[in-house]
Amino acid sequence: MTLLQLAKRTLFVTAALLIAVAPVKAEHAFSGNILFDNLPDNCRPDDTSPIDACDLLRDLFLYNDEVDPQLGDPYNADAPDFIPAMTSPALGSNDDVVVPYIYERECDDISCPEVPSWAVIEPVCYRGAFAPAEDPWNEGNWLEGWTYTNFDGDGRTDIDYNKPLVVPDTAITGVEMWTNDNNYLLRGQVIVNDGAELTIEEGTVIFGERATVGVLIIARGGKLYARGTADAPIIMTSDQAPGIMAPGDFGGIVINGRAIANCADCLGGESCVSEGVPNIIHCGDDDCDDSGVLQYVRVEYAGHEIAPANELNAFTMNSLGN
Repeated sequence: MTLLQLAKRTLFVTAALLIAVAPVKAEHAFSGNILFDNLPDNCRPDDTSPIDACDLLRDLFLYNDEVDPQLGDPYNADAPDFIPAMTSPALGSNDDVVVPYIYERECDDISCPEVPSWAVIEPVCYRGAFAPAEDPWNEGNWLEGWTYTNFDGDGRTDIDYNKPLVVPDTAITGVEMWTNDNNYLLRGQVIVNDGAELTIEEGTVIFGERATVGVLIIARGGKLYARGTADAPIIMTSDQAPGIMAPGDFGGIVINGRAIANCADCLGGESCVSEGVPNIIHCGDDDCDDSGVLQYVRVEYAGHEIAPANELNAFTMNSLGN
């Protein structure tokens, strides 16, 4: 079932799944939700179902509603709008469930893992994912700046297309850094050669050129240090315009090491040839080989088929050491 099909069948406006702060067993509470336009006369899909949607909504948990959440245009496949109107019952001023109920979780201190520090409930003045259209509490669209949506027709809010565009040399032979005050375009094969190092700053955006099947290759003996962060990931994506980006637009990242592999007699000095880039070899006799660091790196719309059973992927990792 596609997301659109799911949305057409079931429209949820959800509150937080509530978790007590005490170190107790993980429990999920289906409570504080608005379910709309999804409950038929007979909630039970068949006679063998132990519970049905109506049980879940009305009997097993409290504080659920069936009212119209008055969302903008949630069923629009091209530009879905999940923002509620100011008159929505999901807003605190109109809501009969203003304060979420926190369920106790049933376990003792020994059997329950500690709740991580990031697992907190952040109070807001509305139920659901997004603040209302007028947004009097100045909550803002929390999606902006780190994810790709068609939200409000804004396209990509995670990429600044106004930064200078740098086309790197096809061969990196020394120590090089790509900084987040530029955008970069991979034109054809960009190879970090044996003995060279490429460092990529957090928040850097790299486009793969579709016309030349742009690909970043770390040759055997080269190193890539790509350390993004949760708030500022490194993004590798298509050079096509938002809306027409598609899988296979470019070749992603290919990293090659000197670890032992079963594709050749690596211990005897033979090498293996990488898929997608036949001029690149890998494997060796060093399972402790180090090709660098990938951390918070997002590769999108990559994976280019050269021929059947011969393709580039988002990430291709050949004979990497430990």
